[in-house]
Amino acid sequence: MSGVILTMPGIPFTPEDVQVAHDDVVRIVRTTDWPSENLNAMPSYPLGWCSAMSYAVGRLLRRRGLGVWRIAANGHHDWLEYVDAGDVIYSVDATQHQFPGHEAAWLGLGSPPIADLYPAHDWAVCGGEPRSWAKWPSQVLDAVVTRRLR
Repeated sequence: MSGVILTMPGIPFTPEDVQVAHDDVVRIVRTTDWPSENLNAMPSYPLGWCSAMSYAVGRLLRRRGLGVWRIAANGHHDWLEYVDAGDVIYSVDATQHQFPGHEAAWLGLGSPPIADLYPAHDWAVCGGEPRSWAKWPSQVLDAVVTRRLR
């Protein structure tokens, strides 16, 4: 969605800000030796990385002052949403392209297209999620992102 200007008051990011954060995390996922980080069982990105990517990108956006995002989940797939007054303004599905018919990650206005197939029924605020929310891969990815992007 490059070139889209968000003019709504109070939106603390531009689409370019979100794209840069997403790309920073993807670069780390693709260039890290995960067994050396004690993460041996992860498949090749993007397959199976939805929870870890949502967790790490959402927390990075928050650390960069780009708003408080929530993880939308349904037990099969996770993505990020920026919500204002109850409406999903912008979303990031960093691994939508693991599903047939989707060629790339989704970063755009409203909900991601995959939400029509897998509606969310559980949400957690990035940085405020319950302790049980983040599984080991999510915690490891976030720690590596934090360390490498200081």
